[in-house]
Amino acid sequence: MLPEEGFIRWLLWAWERLLRLEGGTEDFRRRRRLVVPVAENFPVDPGLEGHDLADDYFLFVKEHAGVQGWPLELVPEDGWADDDDLGVPYDPCLLGTPTRLVAQLAHGVAHQVVLAHGIGDLEENEVDPLADATAVFLGFGIFAANAAARVAGPQSWLGPTLAPVGALSEHEVAYALALYAVLTEIPDRHVEAHLRPNPREFYRRAVKHILRYRGRELHRLRQVPLAPLSPYR
Repeated sequence: MLPEEGFIRWLLWAWERLLRLEGGTEDFRRRRRLVVPVAENFPVDPGLEGHDLADDYFLFVKEHAGVQGWPLELVPEDGWADDDDLGVPYDPCLLGTPTRLVAQLAHGVAHQVVLAHGIGDLEENEVDPLADATAVFLGFGIFAANAAARVAGPQSWLGPTLAPVGALSEHEVAYALALYAVLTEIPDRHVEAHLRPNPREFYRRAVKHILRYRGRELHRLRQVPLAPLSPYR
């Protein structure tokens, strides 16, 4: 299953602007790497619990995203307010499922990136989808794709269910991940090894579609230069 054509066009629009902010495609390929769900990428202190454990994960998410110097604050969802400009909310219930916690933290960091750089003239309902796409752009596509569906919680195979993380659907996030992998020339097997069955199949179809039908747009994205006013200069 592929996303609708309107979404694909929107994603290509968003990706071009993100590449310009990154400093062009060459800098993107040089600086970004796909973050995979292995302990080496998140060597949290095993003695931590609760908010301290979440904050440890948050430190590694910021490091992988390249925003470790930003003054962001991790805030439990029940203590977060809409006017908290630098707050990144998280659900403490996700501490039992670290991959979904990382997906939520990455979405929160990406949300801050979108707001900080004013990517496009956005309506309020456009910010969360763009934050999802930005989380994939920052390297968290595997986490985002695996967390984009409702699944049973960690306590029982019958429930409770865990809501999807983010605003985009599984096949939309998988398409964004495929675009990331094609642009960075990551072997498909390195991506597929970490995906759940549904997003893995969506990813495979998306890669084929991009390579077969999006050659002109792909060529343009590969040629994106450094933006004149890039904040990374």
